[in-house]
Amino acid sequence: MPVHVICMSDPDRVEIEPPVLPALAPGATVLEGGTVLCKLDSDKTRYDPTGAYYETVVIPANWVAEKLIGLYGLELKGYVEPVIPGLAPSQTAKVEFQLSNDGGATWLIWQNLPSAWVPAVGPLAGVFNDEDTVDRWLPQFPFVSPRQLQFKLKMTPGANGLQRPVVQGLFVYNEHKIDLEEDVTRSIKRYLDSVIEIPMTYTAELASPSATITIDRDVGLDVTIKEPITAYNLTTDPGRNINLFSSLGGPDNRTIILVGPQVGQVEVQFVGVPDVFIGAEEFFQVSKIPSIVVSMTKAEQYLDVRHRIPETERSLARLQGRLQFPRIYYKIDMTVRVQSSLKRAALQMADSVGRVLDQGQVFYSVSNGETYCVYQQISQTPEDRLAQGLYVGAVNLLVVGKVWLEGEKVPPNIPLVTEVDTWVGGQNTCNLLLPSYLRRVYREQDRIV
Repeated sequence: MPVHVICMSDPDRVEIEPPVLPALAPGATVLEGGTVLCKLDSDKTRYDPTGAYYETVVIPANWVAEKLIGLYGLELKGYVEPVIPGLAPSQTAKVEFQLSNDGGATWLIWQNLPSAWVPAVGPLAGVFNDEDTVDRWLPQFPFVSPRQLQFKLKMTPGANGLQRPVVQGLFVYNEHKIDLEEDVTRSIKRYLDSVIEIPMTYTAELASPSATITIDRDVGLDVTIKEPITAYNLTTDPGRNINLFSSLGGPDNRTIILVGPQVGQVEVQFVGVPDVFIGAEEFFQVSKIPSIVVSMTKAEQYLDVRHRIPETERSLARLQGRLQFPRIYYKIDMTVRVQSSLKRAALQMADSVGRVLDQGQVFYSVSNGETYCVYQQISQTPEDRLAQGLYVGAVNLLVVGKVWLEGEKVPPNIPLVTEVDTWVGGQNTCNLLLPSYLRRVYREQDRIV
């Protein structure tokens, strides 16, 4: 089954809540090796190398997986430091969990009575489950729409604040349906939806005094309008010195409200967000100008980074086995085409797409939370189609995507335990032979299966 990896070494995808009472300083930090607790002074207000570790809550980013079918288990990748010989298990640093299926609005814990996931509210607000409980009962985790999963980790120090837990990642075992073409195109669409912004201009001729201007969709400006917005009366202020914009309103937020009635030529400058479509068929179903169309032309297996796969190592003495899962990389040819009836808008759109999808840019899978990375931007191709009244440009990309594959089924007499090794006492590592910016994105990690 696939494994979704939640990396705890990415500060952009980990939220840290302050330690309890008083909440004045963050009690943890994100390092390359994972998320760790910090030593604080007795007031818990600042770092103190001679202080102690305090209980802290860490919340990784929400995982929304549109093709998720089922959840099968959880594995925590981490350790405690320093190692204190003879320390009782109850005094050892630990990590416990609450789970959310609605993006953190509600947190759930497993209760044996009534044998269900229940909201952690009221007297249960401070209750967390240990890893074994979450792993065992994760298959019964209730789904909502869209199907999503988020963790809240309570990192508790041990030995009276002298020992801390280190969390490197969470491995969520799941089953999901994934179509590579649909996933990568829809993923890049979601990414562009959130980042693409085009500077646009609309000019209106006001024959009679008016304090409002509605941006016309039929002149190639069928976009979502965002601030910053400026408006100048070029008839009385050709130098564009006095900004007349007051607010944005109207039934569909396309009406520019000015500071007062104006007569003459008024120019409105604003930020437009064009729609992004998947393939030509989706664009023609809801044809809009300007717009962006994302398509994938080819995908091929790029690199098999592990050898002799799948490989199982048995240890009769330890009564356990280690199974190595393969990771397959794909080289994906993508085309992001921009089209507008306004040549300036088409050129600006192509330039914006080229900047936000530059080398090393990462966007996330919508199916299973994996990542794609732009390996190379091949070209930006301008295409003038004056006869059709349409200006078209294209940004061609090479994208590297990664997918965990299941391999052979595991024999029933070999438990799924510990981390990936290919021989006793050793660990298999691979050099991806990729550029440095891709190695940062796709750093190989120890696998727990």
